[in-house]
Amino acid sequence: MTKPGPKTMKTFIDLLRGLLTSHRSIIKTLSSLVVINLIVAGLGFITRVAVANEIGIAQFGELAFAITIGTFGLLFVQFGIEKSLVRDLVHFPARFGELLKSSLVVRGILFAIFIALIVLSNTITEVPWANSSTILIVFASVISAFQLNGVYDAWKEMSRHAVYNMVQRLIYFTLVWAFIFIPNVQLSIWQIGIFMLVAAGIGLVIEYGWAWPRIRFVAIEGSWKATQFIFKANIGIWLAVLFGHTISHFSPIVLKVYSGNVDLGGYSAAWLYIQLAMLLQTQLGRIGTEATARHTQLKTEVLAQKRFFIKYVTLMAVIGLIIGAPAMLFPKLILSVFSNEYQSAADTLRILGLYPLFFGPYLAGLQYLISIRKQYTYLSITAILGVFSIIINLILVPQMQSQGAAIAVVTSQALAALIFIFVSWRRFARLGSVV
Repeated sequence: MTKPGPKTMKTFIDLLRGLLTSHRSIIKTLSSLVVINLIVAGLGFITRVAVANEIGIAQFGELAFAITIGTFGLLFVQFGIEKSLVRDLVHFPARFGELLKSSLVVRGILFAIFIALIVLSNTITEVPWANSSTILIVFASVISAFQLNGVYDAWKEMSRHAVYNMVQRLIYFTLVWAFIFIPNVQLSIWQIGIFMLVAAGIGLVIEYGWAWPRIRFVAIEGSWKATQFIFKANIGIWLAVLFGHTISHFSPIVLKVYSGNVDLGGYSAAWLYIQLAMLLQTQLGRIGTEATARHTQLKTEVLAQKRFFIKYVTLMAVIGLIIGAPAMLFPKLILSVFSNEYQSAADTLRILGLYPLFFGPYLAGLQYLISIRKQYTYLSITAILGVFSIIINLILVPQMQSQGAAIAVVTSQALAALIFIFVSWRRFARLGSVV
């Protein structure tokens, strides 16, 4: 085997330099997002660990249940707009203002409906499923539906939005830690809900304060037509998002019912590490959303679309494997930052370590299907897998508790990733593209 000569090495260096130069903007944005989110994720992990140790495994399970319900509410109110708005703002720049305004109107209506449903369901049940602390956390989670992520992403201002998000999170962290250090005072879920609400409110004020004056609210086709467009474009995505969230987040609800708060608290501690991996992949996905929208415009050749898709899926899978490996190999070491009562979740974390490997490709495939407006394909896939996730959770959790929930989550996510990639690849084949 011959060693690479000077010319070969020079060619490689020139190629690397060319890639860095041509992708300088993307690399700069990604670097900013990674640094900012590493800070947020690191502080968030430390804070969540402190909260878990402060309130105990049972109360931590109760907190996780409230956040799970709040996240479902967040997705209900968002109406799938967080996944499609970037595409629409990029594809129809002249309608930027009216599309954004209509999206906020739709979210406002759904917000009122969701709050009414929460109050009604908790009132008519014989045993209320939520107390005041749970409802407060749900409300604090849901108001984040009004964030302007899509606007910042369409403007390629992801770094700015990441800074604003960091400020919001730092406010929350500061309030929590200040309360933890108050002598003779026990941190409670109610106080955590108050802190979440204050931080989310300040974050929205900062976001709107910078973006709103820069938006041109010009009526091109009228508010009613824009609202109809938003509704028709997102109804399929909305249902698909709710089903898709069921794939990975129905397990805490089943654990709460069948195993109680203690098992749910252990599972939530293990899931906390997986959220770190998802955070990094999601931030990379924010760049991927805008890039996918560009690569799926009519003027882009199918060959270029296919090459981009292959690189994107591969990158997301590799990142997932790198981040998930420590959870599979050293789960007890990772959980050692928690108190001893959380060590029982080590086997659960070992299983969940596979999740990031499939989550990244799932995200890439999802963005591609949305960009080519295959929302009903997305809906049909996630509906089937959402039902599958519910069934497999109901089978495994009563028998295996948190480990059964972990197996159900990983299996469902793996199927979703493989099906999304297969459907996307079939489209390339139909278009007759050959790499």
